[in-house]
Amino acid sequence: MDKAQPETHVSVGVFLRAILGGGGAYVAWRLALVVLMILAASALLPLGPVALQEIVDHFARHAAAGPTLFAAVFLYVFSQAVSRLFDALRVLIYAQSERRILTTLNHRVFAHVLRLPFHLHSTRRGGAISQIRENGAHGTETVLQHVVFIVLPVLTQIAVTSVILVRLDQPVFLLVLCIAVIGYAMCSAYFLSRMVPAATAASAAQVQSSAVMNDCIANYETIKFFSAETFVARQVFPNLVNTERRWLDFYRNHTLDGIITAILFSTCIGATIVLGVRRLDIGALTIGQFVLVNTYMLQMIQPMELLGYATREVIRGWGMARGMFQLLEEKTENDATSSPRVQEMRDLSLAAHNSRGGAEKTTIPATLAFCAVSSSYGAEREGLRNVTFTVPAAKTLGVVGPSGSGKTTLVRLLMRLVEPYEGSILLDGVPTCDLPLDVVRRAIAVVPQETMLFNDSIRYNIAFANPEASEEEIRRAARVAHLDEFIDSLAEGYETRVGERGVKLSGGERQRVSIARAALKRPRVYVFDEATSSMDSTTEKQIMENLREISRLHTTVIIAHRLSTVVLADEIIVLDKGSICERGTHVQLLHKNGRYSQLWSAQHAADRIAP
Repeated sequence: MDKAQPETHVSVGVFLRAILGGGGAYVAWRLALVVLMILAASALLPLGPVALQEIVDHFARHAAAGPTLFAAVFLYVFSQAVSRLFDALRVLIYAQSERRILTTLNHRVFAHVLRLPFHLHSTRRGGAISQIRENGAHGTETVLQHVVFIVLPVLTQIAVTSVILVRLDQPVFLLVLCIAVIGYAMCSAYFLSRMVPAATAASAAQVQSSAVMNDCIANYETIKFFSAETFVARQVFPNLVNTERRWLDFYRNHTLDGIITAILFSTCIGATIVLGVRRLDIGALTIGQFVLVNTYMLQMIQPMELLGYATREVIRGWGMARGMFQLLEEKTENDATSSPRVQEMRDLSLAAHNSRGGAEKTTIPATLAFCAVSSSYGAEREGLRNVTFTVPAAKTLGVVGPSGSGKTTLVRLLMRLVEPYEGSILLDGVPTCDLPLDVVRRAIAVVPQETMLFNDSIRYNIAFANPEASEEEIRRAARVAHLDEFIDSLAEGYETRVGERGVKLSGGERQRVSIARAALKRPRVYVFDEATSSMDSTTEKQIMENLREISRLHTTVIIAHRLSTVVLADEIIVLDKGSICERGTHVQLLHKNGRYSQLWSAQHAADRIAP
């Protein structure tokens, strides 16, 4: 289960800025036109009963047909026709605005999520973020549609009707209408206070259940290995039940609100008819005015009931959209301020990234240094403690140590996925915290232990490091990783799709794609994090020869569990519990008979035992 995320206040202003900011002038003038059409249609609609009153009174007086009658008929027909015409046109105009708002908003959320810090991604389920975005888009659409098509027209009609009733000089009916509106407002306010938290809790429960299901689907292979389909289905079911219960809480309040509103409005309609009949009987009301008043009450009751429905839907939509806007309020990764050498570093990085030509074009290697670096993953777990080392340009550093010693933390610090709380990391003498993130990350290529590929072609996955790379550059990168012969043996060659997370390739093939991708990036520093862990002995020897070739020309950090991969490194550091316990060359460390020597002996003993 995910830990509950801290509550973040999301104001209506944040919502409006996100909506109005999505699409610019294209959206703004269309929304303005829609509002004008709504106001015009809503103002014209109440004029219909006025014309109907004149028609009824005309015939009640047995007067001859004349200009006044024809004008009343025209006004009645015109008000109804224009109102419905505007209703039809505003749907199309609004749809253009709505689609652009949702397109822009979805893209903004997606781009924002990609820029969120590592710790936020590591503490949330991927499925939860997807469901938050999906809920947010649906909730935003719900809020916009009900505000534009119901709330705004009904409020306009109430205002116009109130003016007409005042001019009709029948205060008793205006009083009945006011009682209905005030009673409705009080009822809505009460249930609003109950439905907002209910909708928010229901949306959060839906996000949680979706996250759990997506997590299980992503690990379907493990589930099948252990024949755990039934067990996992049972584990997921309580989350779905909780979602159902939360939504039922919302709709229970929704129904009570509807019942009380129906009773209130039915009472007001009854009162209007009784008062109308009595005033008609004593001659204080004409037949046309009686028709006018009752038509208004009937014409107002249904829209106000719709207003109640719209209010409940807006609350539900807001509850669903709230999580997305909270996500947008999360701070993204901190980029660096400028420093005297930032532009120089950026130029070197871009030159490497955009380089073209033959293999003779090489990248200028960088000097890398950790200076008394300490980091942690919160109070419960420390990462590195006072780690200091330097990797001169075009030299190789080997990093070894048992699991949990801090090797992975070192990579995350280097790529600024996490930041140290003490010390600094220098790239050519410049602290990486003073460099823009794109400069740091373009200068360094990481070949991770677990390679995750996109469900696309091999070409796409290699070219991901440099989408503008030429065909020759892609093929050269494949040769660097000894991947070219394998690709040529495939029926579709470079266009072969690798499946979800690269499932159609073996572990070694995925790793070689990762190495090819890093080579195409033309970095100033290579970091190989257990780069040969998924390969057979033959392939490992080929890659090791390749790594040695790369190490001669580039600054290289090789993080290894198998010590044979670092024996030729210019320096080796041994990490243990986040600190450097030994350092030196392979020969020097063996002569010390310390931690490195113990690891070396243990691995050789294991290799002799292995068949």
